[in-house]
Amino acid sequence: MRNKRFPLRFKALLMISLPLLGLIVLLNVLSYYVLSQRFSNLEDKTLQQDVQRVLNSLQSQQDYLRATTRDWASWDDTYQFMEDRNQRYLDLNVSPDSFSNLNINLFVLLDTQGQVVLSKQLDLSGQQISSIEADYFEQHPNLINAGDSRQEVDGIALLPTGPMLISARPILTRQGTGPAQGTLVLGRSIDSALVNKLSAALSFDITIRRFNDPDLPADFQSVSQLSAHNVLCQALDQNTIAGYVLIDDIDGHPVLILRVATSRDIHQQGRETITIFATGTVLVGAIFTVLMLVTVERLWVR
Repeated sequence: MRNKRFPLRFKALLMISLPLLGLIVLLNVLSYYVLSQRFSNLEDKTLQQDVQRVLNSLQSQQDYLRATTRDWASWDDTYQFMEDRNQRYLDLNVSPDSFSNLNINLFVLLDTQGQVVLSKQLDLSGQQISSIEADYFEQHPNLINAGDSRQEVDGIALLPTGPMLISARPILTRQGTGPAQGTLVLGRSIDSALVNKLSAALSFDITIRRFNDPDLPADFQSVSQLSAHNVLCQALDQNTIAGYVLIDDIDGHPVLILRVATSRDIHQQGRETITIFATGTVLVGAIFTVLMLVTVERLWVR
């Protein structure tokens, strides 16, 4: 009789445990794909927001530069200098201290024909002002047209000395009247100092590289076909993910690649959630199986 009971109990165990095991496996597979996709989408969305925060901070730098350029372009002293080229204006305003106070690296004055009257740049040490090549400004129609009181130019330009935020405004009187005496162009270098400032303010690992840099790291090279303003998200390793976006210059051509790298906290949270869910379903299944076997055993004994 006992020999007959054992196969029956074994069959009962199989009848209970196998369907339950199949259900547990199915639930875990489905939860893995569903939760993995959900957390992956959340990770990408969060990273895209982080990239946008960096772009917004860069735009804030551009807005400050725009306001400074507008003030200096509509200043009677600048207007007067374009008429008489007085040395006093240069002595008071074109100095390392003036550049530092204005938070600029570039100061350019163009006449109404687009010819460079003055082109000065503060070096990276912040100690010395030097002249820069004038070809870029004389050959750039956008900046020359900014001498028209109806046009303003703001954006990024790749100068011979490196990428810069630039702002160009027509030189007018304090009342904003003309005729325009030319164009004022101010610039802020997009250098390691600016990148470090943004990184510290936002607590991100920020990297900016030139789009045409022949020595781009491998992870940057996949961004070359990306359209402007679209963010590419890709994992660098199990612990780090990076978002990439192309930045256009004032002509609408890609000139810089911005990378924002952050830790994969959401990815790790997703893995932990999936592990907890899988462990929980296995434990619940095991407890349910034991309870069913005990119930069957009691009914069998009766």
